[in-house]
Amino acid sequence: MLLISEFGSSKSDFSFTFQLRTLLSKTSVGLNSQAAIAKLLAPSASANVCLRTDQRNLHSRNTKSRNQSKASTVKFEQTRHKTSYGYIEPVSVNTMKIKNAFILSGARTGFGTMNSALASVTAPKLGIIAVKGALEKSKIKPKDVTSVYAGTVIQAGTGENIARQISIGSGIPTTVPCMTLNKACSAGMTALIIGAQHIHIGYQQCIVGVATESMSNAPFILPRHLPTGGLMLEDTIDRDGYLDPVKGVSVAMLAEKTARELKISRADQDAWSLESYKKASKAWKVPKTLTLVISVALGISIDHFLPNTIQFYQFSNAQD
Repeated sequence: MLLISEFGSSKSDFSFTFQLRTLLSKTSVGLNSQAAIAKLLAPSASANVCLRTDQRNLHSRNTKSRNQSKASTVKFEQTRHKTSYGYIEPVSVNTMKIKNAFILSGARTGFGTMNSALASVTAPKLGIIAVKGALEKSKIKPKDVTSVYAGTVIQAGTGENIARQISIGSGIPTTVPCMTLNKACSAGMTALIIGAQHIHIGYQQCIVGVATESMSNAPFILPRHLPTGGLMLEDTIDRDGYLDPVKGVSVAMLAEKTARELKISRADQDAWSLESYKKASKAWKVPKTLTLVISVALGISIDHFLPNTIQFYQFSNAQD
């Protein structure tokens, strides 16, 4: 999704993407009228917003308590420094204008069950498909992206820094900083939150946030040493996804324990799950939902024949 600012007050194979965009003023390059803003926010908007601003960085100097009604406030050095990335212009927290962030566009791939249609597509490749789709929808050029964050859980076997892989595969310049985040199931949302925070303080202008996962490509692992008695394969889906490394037990067991402590009955859990499915079913009936899904080109595959699962129809003419 695309978040714009400053003109107003997974545990399957999938990927979705967010982009965050700051519009510093209505007089900025590429945006010179309220009509352009209205067009940009319209559901079918295709406005091309291209503006560049100096990146800013904030350098903490010291903290001082102002009074009883305010928390500790960070003061910032006021000297303007020129770097290869632009000008560093720290400002005071008390006077800094907080910019709003708005969602402009979004895209995601479909969800595939484990070892099914999307099993041959890795997590980075799924992320690339989603980012390209979001950029195309928003008409934002890859060169205008200022930072990329990618959230994922099972990182084993995906290669270094998934965010960088997705960024390069999407045509974003290699000079753009990229960061891979792992906060378990909330990794993707964390990417969005951090991007929004950077827009709020004016540090970034166009943030791409991605969440991607491919359980089908999660590898099995072996220890490097050779223990007596043989080796045992370990599933990274369990090791990196479902096993609590602190307690050494499955998250499912911890969920059962939490439910008992909070007196959440099985009936309550089933009712909640049913409501979730109802919401998903209702959402798929909304045409706008379908516009968010980007197709994944897999080509033609040959599979073994399963009796009673394929029906053949003979058409009398093309119109049939």
